Amino acid sequence: MRLETRVLSTFLNAVAEGREDDFAAAAPPIIRPDAATIHRLTATPPKKLARAWQRLFGSAGPGNPVYRWVLSPHVTALAVAACNFVSLCRQPENSTSLNDYLDHLLEAIAPATDQENWLTYDLIIEPCARMQRRHPGDNETTGRLLTSLFELSPLSELKNLDLHLPPPLQSLVSEYLVMPPGRFGSRESDRHDDRGQWWVRSEKIFGDPELGRVLRQGWLQLPEQSNAAVGIGIFLEEMRLRGEKEFRRPILEYYEACDYLARKQQETDGQDPYPEITIIRQLLSSRNRTLNHKGNARFLRYRALLEIIASEQGIPGDFRHLSREFCLGLLPLARLATIIGGRRQGLMTTEDEIEFSDHPN
Repeated sequence: MRLETRVLSTFLNAVAEGREDDFAAAAPPIIRPDAATIHRLTATPPKKLARAWQRLFGSAGPGNPVYRWVLSPHVTALAVAACNFVSLCRQPENSTSLNDYLDHLLEAIAPATDQENWLTYDLIIEPCARMQRRHPGDNETTGRLLTSLFELSPLSELKNLDLHLPPPLQSLVSEYLVMPPGRFGSRESDRHDDRGQWWVRSEKIFGDPELGRVLRQGWLQLPEQSNAAVGIGIFLEEMRLRGEKEFRRPILEYYEACDYLARKQQETDGQDPYPEITIIRQLLSSRNRTLNHKGNARFLRYRALLEIIASEQGIPGDFRHLSREFCLGLLPLARLATIIGGRRQGLMTTEDEIEFSDHPN
């Protein structure tokens, strides 16, 4: 059995089972198939490799349109890149020798352009994001490669805003925060020259019921920290500004899910259902500028929800799992936060009016 077939099959089976860390820990050989080999593995995959592909896409679940996937040389090449990336997370000493190969390989892969490709690419790239969170290390190569992988897959890029803030969002940070919150792992790229097109693709993803659900599920699994909050917060508020009627439902579905999961957790551990609100309040109340800035960054995640409440002059009543307790817990934070950017509204609570605008109604 050829080395490429053996390693790639093992990798795909490990990803299907969520065991990519075990695959990397076994120190698999680095693979460097040339273009001819990639085309051969695509056109006539050996039985073991074909079964591994079937298992991977079967793991996506029957409700995911990815089951209609069709193998292409671009998908095979992407799997080779992801396989090597996962290996490098545990074998960083091999990164120097792989740089040129992976750079050329990624340049040859066409970016995903439609729903099925977005889902297919994301299924292959997601284990790379999980590995980066487990083994962040100080490997400049893996960070750069992960950014290149995200740029091939708009859905993956949006799902992993804690690891990489796309330039179209990065450029807006200073418009929403008084001081940009550190580094977001973003870099300029030729693929992002057309920022308007990036937003068109993002609207298509967020407004699509299936893709939007996958995106929101990914966000719910991100760590509660400033980078993720800034990315999600700016994105949701920009979607609201682009079409509050069109995107109101997917925006509020995200907040409804946040609220529902928090209350389910309370049923399990009996603790405060909204510890994030408490943390943000403490950070915003701090006289330490660094802590205060972190509070503003984390508060930004909820900006779109508060703007909708302000616009509608009340808590949305058409989402059964979006509670008044959650919404009313967020409202007082607006008095502590430094709110800039966007189109601000006059936000009301049950007790008094909160100035949420330079020009309140």
